[in-house]
Amino acid sequence: MKTGHIRITDKVYFEPDGLPKPTGKEYRSSAWYNQDMERYEASKQLIEVENVVPHLMPRLNEQKVDVYYDVIFSDYNFEQIKNNQPCKAEINNNKATILKLC
Repeated sequence: MKTGHIRITDKVYFEPDGLPKPTGKEYRSSAWYNQDMERYEASKQLIEVENVVPHLMPRLNEQKVDVYYDVIFSDYNFEQIKNNQPCKAEINNNKATILKLC
């Protein structure tokens, strides 16, 4: 289980809490720094969330439609989620399943 945050754009994504960002001051070799920067960037990749359901809420007197999402938990409880909300997820085959909202 990994901790991270929910990111909502056109879809719902899980952003794992990644490695700490390396600073250039502590490295003697730029190759080690570059390698650690690649690991840092890879640890911040967004992973699509599987267990969400979108809902459409039309605004009154407007043409636009708001989309909000609910998380489906294993016992079929639904909970509304927000952008940048901390959570815990399990990652399998490059898909995330939200297990707990924090």
